Amino acid sequence: RYFAEVNGAYNGSQKFSPDNRFAFFASGAAGWMISEEKFMKPLKDKGIIDMLKIRGSYGEIGDDSSGSRFAYLTIWEVTNSGNGFNMAVDGSASQFVGYREAGIAMPDLRWATVKKMNLGFDYAFLHGMFAGSFDWFRDDRYDIFISGANRSVPSYFGALTTPDINKGKIKNSGFEVELRFNKVLNNGMRFWANTNYTYAHNVIKEKDDPELIPAYRKAKGYSQGQYWSFIDNGNISSYDELYSTPAREKDDSQVLIGDHSIVDFNGDGVVDETNDQAPYGYTGTPEHTYNAHIGW
Repeated sequence: RYFAEVNGAYNGSQKFSPDNRFAFFASGAAGWMISEEKFMKPLKDKGIIDMLKIRGSYGEIGDDSSGSRFAYLTIWEVTNSGNGFNMAVDGSASQFVGYREAGIAMPDLRWATVKKMNLGFDYAFLHGMFAGSFDWFRDDRYDIFISGANRSVPSYFGALTTPDINKGKIKNSGFEVELRFNKVLNNGMRFWANTNYTYAHNVIKEKDDPELIPAYRKAKGYSQGQYWSFIDNGNISSYDELYSTPAREKDDSQVLIGDHSIVDFNGDGVVDETNDQAPYGYTGTPEHTYNAHIGW
């Protein structure tokens, strides 16, 4: 009637410093077969409920698939006239061999982690004519690797490359429903059907977004793969509308009657790609998926 399972893993990765190289990740699951309890026996004997089980699980998983190898070490490289080691006053290349810091050490890099939770139940009733399951799930990912190329570091930072960090956070949650039908007629013919529906939505809780840009230009608060687009405000239908439309950063002199009227999203009087593309629509990954199979 009852079951429980506990797992653990002690993992190590050469991508991290000795202080953060190893980490322990554990998980556990428990369940209760309610249909095996004595108070359920009358319903089972009548074939109303064949099986009813409640289950839940929680666990943590580590991820080291991203990030640079040996990122916790300072990387030095030999420089000469062939790779931009310029020291002369006039900017010409040095004739001497030197060394420069090609990679900044990040000894605090550690495992990215996901906390996974699941609650669900399995059921079957009416002598197995109907069966299926329901699952609610939630994944909280934190300490996600953000590569140096995707960090918000000013151009005057001065380093050849920007170090990676653990900063990203993403929440993913949803549910899944499954229903199966199975019926055998007196003449031996069998009818069956399987249906499934899943909803999953993710949202970025934290990323290394620049502090001074407006919220609609940040990744935080939106889903992974969110599209940003100009907002269409119909078509320019007259010269009055043409002269009253905001100036465009590109090809402004080519705008004519019949062209799209684009919303100046930040209201600065100029339509440009940096400030006037706003979150629009959904991502390329569907949030709703479903399928059905029927046969006889």
